[in-house]
Formats: sequence, C-alpha cells, structure tokens
Amino acid sequence: MPTPKHVIRVALDTVLTSARILQDLDRPEEQAALNEIEQLHKQGLIKRVTTEISRIEERRIITPQRREKIQAGWNDVSVVQPSPVLQGFSVLDYGARGFIANPIVSDIDENVVKALVKIGLGTNDARHRIYRRRERTMRILRQPRLEGPEPA
Repeated sequence: MPTPKHVIRVALDTVLTSARILQDLDRPEEQAALNEIEQLHKQGLIKRVTTEISRIEERRIITPQRREKIQAGWNDVSVVQPSPVLQGFSVLDYGARGFIANPIVSDIDENVVKALVKIGLGTNDARHRIYRRRERTMRILRQPRLEGPEPA
C-alpha cells in the first residue's frame, strides 16, 4: 500500500467530475474506466483531484437539479490549490523619500494561457492543464465537450 506522500494524484476535468456522479459518459467503456478510477481511489491506490476551474464551470450548469446533484459530490474530490506565481512588482518611486514595491501575484500565468489558446486549447482547458502541470498531477482520460453553459 503506497504511503500518502507517494499516492498518484489523478486530475479529473469538469466532464469527469460530473460523470462520476451522473454516470452519463456517452461511451460505456469510458464510463467503466472512470468507475475503475473511482475504485482505485476507494482502495487508496490513487487520489482523485480537480481544479477550481471545474467548480467554476459546474456553477454555470443551467439545469438546477443537475447542478445540485454534481455540487452535492464536491466534498468527495479534492480541489488542487494553486501555488502563487510572482508576476513582477508594482513600484512607486518617491525620489529622495524612498519607494514602495508591491509584488504582483497571480495563481496562474495568463501569458501561458494565451499561448495555449493560440495553439487551439480552450481558455479553461488551458488553465486546467497549467494547474495540473504545476501540481504534478496526471489525468487519465478527457472527454471533450463544449465549454460554457450546458446545451439545452
């Protein structure tokens, strides 16, 4: 049995955090794979995590019943906390009286997001990828769906 320090963290995107509750992946083999990930988590062999981006997307689900079901399962999947990134400093120069330097900190480098969007990723997909990379998590499968509000 791996120790908690050595457990592999598996990052689930929004589609997968939803599908683990609703069991609604289109292809049965993909749902079976997700259910297997759930079993590995329950056995303590892996730890499934997600990012705050998933929570933001899930809050935008139009159908209240669907949104409530998904949000009811939020406590079952840990959210990876972003590490602050120093973007630079804001400096106020008061001449002979000195200066004040304030750090500019963000949880994500927007320049990297822009670069990933330029090569074809959606904005939230780019943010997911950056969070996962920074936290050294691994994603097993990804189910493509439209970003933004759920289709009617």
